Amino acid sequence: MAVEIWLGETVKVKVTVKNTGTQSRNFGVKCKAISESTTVTIGRKETGLLSKGSSKTVNFYYTPDSTSETGYIDFKAYVYENSDCSGRLLDSAKRSDAVFVKYMDAKIVKASYLTIRHLCNYDTYARALIRNTGNVRATFYVFFAGMDPNSYTWNHHTFAKTITLDPGEEAWTDYFTLWECQDCWQTHCYNVLGKWKIKIIVSASNSYEYDVLDEYESTECTVIE
Repeated sequence: MAVEIWLGETVKVKVTVKNTGTQSRNFGVKCKAISESTTVTIGRKETGLLSKGSSKTVNFYYTPDSTSETGYIDFKAYVYENSDCSGRLLDSAKRSDAVFVKYMDAKIVKASYLTIRHLCNYDTYARALIRNTGNVRATFYVFFAGMDPNSYTWNHHTFAKTITLDPGEEAWTDYFTLWECQDCWQTHCYNVLGKWKIKIIVSASNSYEYDVLDEYESTECTVIE
């Protein structure tokens, strides 16, 4: 069974070399990580002087750092006659599906919004089609934000709505809200009339500032009385 790690985590790879020759020798060992789309050389090491019949285990450390290094990973080790991994290749061995590298990601495939009315407050209906573009089942947090005409920051935020998807799965999530005018909570005013923007945020955590995976920002929409 493959060892499971997250993208960015580190796993130790052990390679044991035995001198099956008749003379003592310092061998070179090279190790590679092989995914469906790329091959990465983890490193090169020496065994140190091995006498006839003796063995030595050398350790390599593999940290996948790109999405091309996700999914099932094979490890392949090579032993060379010289300590710098030059000269004749003496042997090689492969461990298939040794590690499964997990990663979480999501995309907003489609998004729409509708402003219905304004009476000091305004009603907004927004929806987004979210796709799990990672390789594990995951729960995502979806936020809907607004920027009123008198602001330069996203000063109207909703609480997150969660959506759980399998890899490659898509689903709609929506939000209907009444955002209040930030300047006068109880009296009728015109401070929020004009050009608004709507933003939809997908996050890996319950935060619209950190762990953001994707964002959708609308063109300006006019709020009228």
